[in-house]
Amino acid sequence: MKVLHAAETVKGGVATVIRLLYAGIQAQDAAVQLTILVPSGQRGELSDVPDSAIETFTSRGRGVLGCLSFALALFRSVLSLRPDIVHLHSSFAGAIGRLVLLPLRPFIRFKVVYCPHAFSFLMGVSAKKAAIYARVERALSRFCDAIICVSFHERDAALATGFPPAKLRVVRNGVVAPALAELDRRPSSAPQLNVLFVGRFDRQKGFDVLLDAMRRIEGSSVHLTAVGDSVYGGFEKQSRDNITYVGWVSPSGLDGFYAKADVLVMPSRWEGFAMVPLEAMSRGVPVLASNIPALTEIVEDHVNGRLFAMDDDAQLARVLLETPASDWAGMGGSAKRLVSAEFTAMIMSSATLDVYRSLMQAAPRASERGAI
Repeated sequence: MKVLHAAETVKGGVATVIRLLYAGIQAQDAAVQLTILVPSGQRGELSDVPDSAIETFTSRGRGVLGCLSFALALFRSVLSLRPDIVHLHSSFAGAIGRLVLLPLRPFIRFKVVYCPHAFSFLMGVSAKKAAIYARVERALSRFCDAIICVSFHERDAALATGFPPAKLRVVRNGVVAPALAELDRRPSSAPQLNVLFVGRFDRQKGFDVLLDAMRRIEGSSVHLTAVGDSVYGGFEKQSRDNITYVGWVSPSGLDGFYAKADVLVMPSRWEGFAMVPLEAMSRGVPVLASNIPALTEIVEDHVNGRLFAMDDDAQLARVLLETPASDWAGMGGSAKRLVSAEFTAMIMSSATLDVYRSLMQAAPRASERGAI
């Protein structure tokens, strides 16, 4: 089986998912030939994937030239590789890819898998825009064979929007979980509560809510370490004694921050199925999250983390002040066990491979159908 992954951008969680899928699928079935089409400027995001599995194109942004650049690169890759499966990642690549590949499908007869990594109509836009995006996504669903939803919430939203149920498959994200023997390495109590944030300083991630909460509890023993930065007009950093900014760090560099953290804060306003909380939980770090559906699917209040009402910085501040350090440590142990049981990279890879195999069993290969 030949599989072509294609993405217009792989910054952030998409790169993590693709890296883990590459390693996981290769480990389970070495006969699967995987190729990944990515922008040349983002090749470094997939540093652990060999060059032999990478094809690149010159990214020109998301204007007309950018659309043409990605479309031509995808068209050429499919003509050259003749894959059995084309796996499109994110809404932009999904829209362009499904349309540009239509002329090729009668001849090569590959299957198209689309994973939005969060549908555009769930991304905190106005009701009018959400309705337009939903209509576009529903129309484009005709031109793919399977749609991978990264959460049950995303699947349910697609069903409510009128997507064809038979095309929807739930494959929740997974991470590489360290050995259970490493559980609870941090002290159960400390003079300072070490709070960690990892991500973009923007509206989606709710960074402004976290800043307001830290302003409320300035002078307490709660200290925030913020990993990341503003992107495309995000929120400016606020200089406070209880906040340390460290900028972006490599995936491997995050381990040191997870090791020192008592709790990860995820004040997001919307998510598909974020990788950061899974990474933290896999290392025994509990998550304090906003109560949006994509996060309540993995965070259970008082069990493996805490929940607060989205946008409620006062409640977020109270939870940080009033939850004992020993409670955070206990919830971290539960978080670790949950990820090890349900959200590993191998589980994600196996489920994705099952999607590919089911599509291949549903129809003969191109060579058996007389394709040229």
